[in-house]
Amino acid sequence: MVKYILNCCNTGVTPSHIVRYFKWKAYGKNPDEICESDRPTAARAASLENYKKAYSYFSPRKNLKWDEITAVGNPTKSIEVNSCINSIKKFEGRQQGKPSNAKRPLAIEEFMSLLGVFRDKEDMESFITAAYSVVMFNICGRPDCVSNMQTTVFTKNEEFDFTIHFQMNWAKNIYEENQCGKQVMLGAMDERLCVFIAVGVYLGLMGRYLQQFGVPWGSLVDKIIYIEEEPYEQNKLFRLDMHTVIPDSLKETMSTAISNGYCDPKFTRTISSNKLGTYSIRKCASNHLSRCGVSLDHIEGRGRWKGINSRRVVIRYIDNTNPFPDAHCAALLCGRDGPARYEILVEYRGTFTAEFLLSKVLPFMSGVFVDEEPILIWATSLLWAATSSAARCKLMPSFLKEELQSCVRQALNISSEAAIPLIVRRVPLMVQGSGE
Repeated sequence: MVKYILNCCNTGVTPSHIVRYFKWKAYGKNPDEICESDRPTAARAASLENYKKAYSYFSPRKNLKWDEITAVGNPTKSIEVNSCINSIKKFEGRQQGKPSNAKRPLAIEEFMSLLGVFRDKEDMESFITAAYSVVMFNICGRPDCVSNMQTTVFTKNEEFDFTIHFQMNWAKNIYEENQCGKQVMLGAMDERLCVFIAVGVYLGLMGRYLQQFGVPWGSLVDKIIYIEEEPYEQNKLFRLDMHTVIPDSLKETMSTAISNGYCDPKFTRTISSNKLGTYSIRKCASNHLSRCGVSLDHIEGRGRWKGINSRRVVIRYIDNTNPFPDAHCAALLCGRDGPARYEILVEYRGTFTAEFLLSKVLPFMSGVFVDEEPILIWATSLLWAATSSAARCKLMPSFLKEELQSCVRQALNISSEAAIPLIVRRVPLMVQGSGE
């Protein structure tokens, strides 16, 4: 394709040349031999649009529409080329074109089953994958965005101290500063979907792993030596320190792990289609919000899609942080039981202080994040998951749960056989707009 484009750029290509090439790609035969009964089963219209974009990039006059009279301009911006692509889309709409390879969205029940597959294991990588998946679902995130998520994006919420703010300034569709405001992260009554617990388990495992070798967060560890990374790499939230000095791409590793989860015998499908991938989780979240009656504008805001109104002048006069629509979406992504806050009971706050949470529950995390408040929220949620009898499923490896319970018993000065009292409670929340 690249050679074809470069050759066309030097030979005065016209829309007719592009249409012939597109028909050859779509029908798989010489355009002169195409008859009325033939169907475009060799290529999708989306592929042709990518070819169109590729040629347009190399076109000398790519910003100029094609002029039929003077034969000057960008030939991809012509009625003839667009009509060709639209005709193929029409065949696809009638199920007469090439079948789509797009990944379908996971059903919410399938996503729960996938998390169960990861959490049934004891290895660290499986719980990292579970945390990665829950974060992707909770923020309607792209795999690239979650893979490159920085620890610096998490800050305390001044208005509601039991929630966490995050800001995805470097997401795919963010081109200007005013396009991305602060978004909210909520805990969940359903511990399976609780992003606080998922991230807390991940950080608890990573902190203990790095503490074992006495190396900082911004390092790659191969259990023998470690290498200091560049600042951008040091600040990544999700890491692969447990493997080699130079690990594989995080996105590729997580994609492989999620694909393996789909193939696990314990994974339960509610839809027979096998077209599942990493993007199925993002589609699951947006599909779930749509079925809950959330407007497309609010879904676009939560997932940071490029909206049709992104260039309207009025947007510059409105605060880019819009708490209620985003919090409403976050609450719906917490599952049927709704959002929750995790708080230590009053009688135990003198024992389980911030110092205890930072040194015993999530060690080695102080200084990794901009604020300590997000760490304390994740640590409190992790403490609930380790000590509460209300948890309906396995949320962490057995060794981590036993270690946390041992720390709690030592702090309370009770024997190893004694039952641990209720230390952290979940309080259900209701999201409301300003003035309600």
